Amino acid sequence: MARMTKRETPKEEAPQTDAVVGRELLDARRLESEAVADTLTEGETVQYYDDGWRVGKVEKLPAADEPRYGQVRIVHQSTGRIWVEARDVRRIA
Repeated sequence: MARMTKRETPKEEAPQTDAVVGRELLDARRLESEAVADTLTEGETVQYYDDGWRVGKVEKLPAADEPRYGQVRIVHQSTGRIWVEARDVRRIA
């Protein structure tokens, strides 16, 4: 009797709907923001994006267990205080 070959069944992939892709993008952006927030320090002068690039100082960095983790509170001289996603913040070299 002839040997039977191993047959592979095709794996079912998750459907690439707008909702699935959107959730993946949100997760990627959240992880990116959290990684950048870990590198910043309070009182540091940074450049951030809020309807254009501006310069301000980091006022507050929420801890990992706080709901705003991954966001940075920036103080700008003319616009005041604002919360910005950490991925929209750059160090001034």
